[in-house]
Amino acid sequence: GISMGHNGTAAFGLTIHGHDQEDLYVYETHPDDPDLYRYGDGWARLTTLTEAVPVKGHPDQPVTLQFTRHGPLLHRVPGRAFALRTVWTGPGTAPYMASLSVMRATTPPDYLAALRGWGCPSVNHIYGDTAGHILWKPSGAAPIRKGWQGLLPVPGDGRFEWQGLHDPDHAPVEANPPRGYIATANAINLPPSWEGPIPGHEWLDSSRHDFLNAALAGNDRVTLKDCAAMQTSLHSGIALGLAGRLQGAGVPAPVRALLEGFDGRLSADSAAAAFLEIWLTRHLGPAIARHLGATEAVLPLLQPCDPASVLNWMQAQAELPPDILASLDAAWADCTALMGADPQGWAWGDIHRLTLRHPLHRLAPADWSLPPVPRGGSSASPNYAGYDPASLDVLMGPSVRMLIDIGGWDNSLFVNTPGQSGLPRDPHYDDLQPLWTAGDYAPLLYSDARVESVTTRRIVLAGAGHYDVGALEQQTH
Repeated sequence: GISMGHNGTAAFGLTIHGHDQEDLYVYETHPDDPDLYRYGDGWARLTTLTEAVPVKGHPDQPVTLQFTRHGPLLHRVPGRAFALRTVWTGPGTAPYMASLSVMRATTPPDYLAALRGWGCPSVNHIYGDTAGHILWKPSGAAPIRKGWQGLLPVPGDGRFEWQGLHDPDHAPVEANPPRGYIATANAINLPPSWEGPIPGHEWLDSSRHDFLNAALAGNDRVTLKDCAAMQTSLHSGIALGLAGRLQGAGVPAPVRALLEGFDGRLSADSAAAAFLEIWLTRHLGPAIARHLGATEAVLPLLQPCDPASVLNWMQAQAELPPDILASLDAAWADCTALMGADPQGWAWGDIHRLTLRHPLHRLAPADWSLPPVPRGGSSASPNYAGYDPASLDVLMGPSVRMLIDIGGWDNSLFVNTPGQSGLPRDPHYDDLQPLWTAGDYAPLLYSDARVESVTTRRIVLAGAGHYDVGALEQQTH
C-alpha cells in the first residue's frame, strides 16, 4: 500500500515510533546434541530447513536455516544458542501491509479503524482531511510482557513468553487539538496524562521534536514554504547548547573565537559545526564517561553516547573539570588532522558526507554508485543526518521529503534521492539528488490535467493471453 501521501480527500504520513517489538532469547543447548535446547522441564529440537539458492553460472548453493519456537537462530557458542522473536514475522504483520486499508480512509473514524490492523513498523500516524480534521495516533503491534521489560536478552526456556499483544485501541490518540497542529520526530511523545505502558526503551532525543513544535507554535499561518524550511532546517539545539556552555572561563581562546556568533545551524560550510560535532561524538562523551569512572573496557559499550544526556550533564556543571576541558584540545587536534591547521578552512561538509553506493557496487560499474555529497546537520537537526562517529560518513537521513497541500493537491511538493528510476544510466536515476541536496523540491501533481500538461513519456504495460507474455510500449510526447 501507499504509506505516505493522499487520496484526494485525506492526507497521511508517518514517522517511526519506539515500540519494542522484538526480544533476543538465549538457550542452553544439550552437551551431547547442540540441536537440542532446554525448554520447560525437557529439551526441544531446533527446526532445520535447507534452502537452495540459485547462483547464475554456478550450482545452486545450499543454505541451512535453523529456528527455535521463538524464531530464527542468529548465533551459537558452545553450550548456548541465540534466537530472535519479533512481531515482524507474525502472521498478518508484513511491514506496511495495513497501508492497503489506511490509504483508503477519508474520515477520522475510518482511519482509526484501519490502524487497528497496523502491525509493523511501529509509527506515529498523522492524518489531515479536507473537512479540517487532523489526527495523531501511534500504532504497531506491542508484545505483552508480564514481569519483565524486554530491554535485555532473556532465557528461552519458557519463563519469558509473550502474553499476546496489547489491544491496538489501548494507545493514545489526539484529534483536532486546540493548539491547531501536530508534529512528530521520533522522540518519545506520549502525552503527560498517559497512564498506560511505555511501549519501548530507545528513542531519539527530543531536539527535532521540540524544534518543530516551537516553530509551529509561533506561526498561525503556516505555508508550504514554512514547512519546507522546517523539513530542511540544520538547526541543532544540542550543538547550540554546547556552544553556549563553552563561553566560560578555562575554555581555550581559539575555541571561543571559533564559536563566536554560532547560531546552532550545522551548515555544510561551517567550521564551528565541524568542531562541535567532532568534540561531541568523538571526545566529549568518552571524557565524561571516564570522569564518572568508566574503564576503557566499558567505554565501547557506551558508544555512541546520548547527545541530550551529554548536554544535560555539561549544563549541570558549575565549572568544567580539567579532564573535560582537555577534551577540547583533543578535538582541536582531531580537526587539525582532518582539515588542516587553519580553522578558517574547516567545513563540516568536507568530512561529513553521504555516499550512495549501489548494493552491487563491488561488482557493478563505478557509475552505478554516486559521488560523495557534503552534508550539514546531524541526528539532532530536523534535516536528519546521522553519522558514524568513526568515519563521519552519513548513515541515515530523509530519503524522501513530502509537503502536501490538503485540498490544493496540485500545490504539493516532494523530493527523493537520488531519482525516480532504479535503472543506472537512466536520465532519472540520479536527477533529483541536486534538488534534495540543496533542500529544494519538485512538483507532486495530482489532477489529470496538470499531470498531462507535463508528461514527457508514457509507459504502457500490456498483458496478453493469461498474462504469461508481457509487452512494454513507450510513447514519447
